[in-house]
Amino acid sequence: MTRWRIDPDAPCPAPDGPAEDLLRLLAATRPDDWQQAGHGRARAGRPTTRVLEIGEHFYKLHEAALNHEAALMAIRSQQAQERRLGVHPPDKRWFALPVRDTRGRSTWWPGNRTPILDILDGNRLGMADLEQILALYFHSVRKAGLALDLGLSNFGRDAAGRIHYVDDDLYPWRDHHPLHDFLTHLLRLGTLDRLDLRALGRRLQEAIDDLPEFVSALAACHLPAERQPVRARLLAALGKEASPAAPVRHSTRRQQRLGLLADIHGNLPALEAALAFLDEAGVSRILVLGDVVGYGPHPEECVRLLQSRTDLLTIRGNHDNAVVTGEISGGTTSLANWSWSWTRERLSDASRAWLAALPCSHAEDDWLAVHGAPMDASYFNAYVYRMSFEDNLDNLQQRGIRLCFHGHTHLQQLYGRRRGRDALWPEPAGKLASLDHALLSPGSVGQPRCGEPGVELAIVDLASGEYRFHRLAYDLERTVADMRRHEFPAALAERLQRGQ
Repeated sequence: MTRWRIDPDAPCPAPDGPAEDLLRLLAATRPDDWQQAGHGRARAGRPTTRVLEIGEHFYKLHEAALNHEAALMAIRSQQAQERRLGVHPPDKRWFALPVRDTRGRSTWWPGNRTPILDILDGNRLGMADLEQILALYFHSVRKAGLALDLGLSNFGRDAAGRIHYVDDDLYPWRDHHPLHDFLTHLLRLGTLDRLDLRALGRRLQEAIDDLPEFVSALAACHLPAERQPVRARLLAALGKEASPAAPVRHSTRRQQRLGLLADIHGNLPALEAALAFLDEAGVSRILVLGDVVGYGPHPEECVRLLQSRTDLLTIRGNHDNAVVTGEISGGTTSLANWSWSWTRERLSDASRAWLAALPCSHAEDDWLAVHGAPMDASYFNAYVYRMSFEDNLDNLQQRGIRLCFHGHTHLQQLYGRRRGRDALWPEPAGKLASLDHALLSPGSVGQPRCGEPGVELAIVDLASGEYRFHRLAYDLERTVADMRRHEFPAALAERLQRGQ
């Protein structure tokens, strides 16, 4: 975090009147009083946003290197847009706070003040709240062609029960994919279980022009089994009957050699090395088993490189899902939370849309591909490891699936079942054809956890059943240098260098 202090002797521009009182109030605070916003924190926001509560008001500061004139122009433009749109708290006030860094350089950080509102969460969301959120969303789209960030933490309820948009960011609207992700998130949380789905269905029918496409996307998204009946009720309210989601099966009889990559984690030099190796080996088809982004300094570059290839298929990982939806399942670490916030701000709208459209699973012939574990309803949160591999092999057997390719463990490993015997197969190469059922992880491209840095991948010949694990060297220092340049937490770079 940048070291800084408020400069009480500099002007504090505010577009709606004198700001001396505001400057005196905030100058009495210390930098340590301001908390860093981010996913997983009490207040969501960018990693460069500072937040503070004083009395009945909530303050935000956005770290930015603006001069006095640029700061005044920026906050005037922002406030004018918000007043035209009318979705924010009506008494929200913008200002620019003068600060000095440790070298004595002056700059101005845009900030704003709003009343402290009751931030929404899924456990207490009512139908009236959801209707107001939808009204704000559709109003913003129709009036200005702008989309709100549809995370519950970006909305607050005032004392009169009115909902306001409390985030500062607005995005160019292209389609209703953000709304689809928002409703899917509420389905997974169980929030929609207790709401009037018929009323919700009528509201969506009235407001969405491309309703068939929206309904199809909602019907196709993966949900845990216990959430699917609620989705079925919502789809019925939208005029469509639902059937349980299942991986779409394809045939690959003509393309038998398959390159397996997993857990790239925003590490471009590692991804480049992996793809170059597979190209040199003549592998014509590649399967990416999730977690394209997260932890690494090159999320946008990795997405674009994968998009440019016509020979690969990518499925969704838990980091990909968290970055584009804000949906976090299970225990998370502070490093993961930090990386999700940082990554989200670096991705273009097109890259975020590409990640959001990734399927959660893929099936062909007698095999299944997931990020996490086949027995997990989400497909990207649970792990295949010594305590769970037997249950996952049972799951494959019950479903009539012989092979499962997965990531998430960051380890090269093969668990197999042969004639009723389950075991970890330690050989780096061998034949899958000898196994009745198998779980194969190619390791991690961008962040292996075997104790050695490098690139991990696997090649499987689906015709002969042969597999082989590979480990490659790459330009690790280039990745580490970029992490330092972007001021990543030191622990992320150190872990990468140790292969942990």
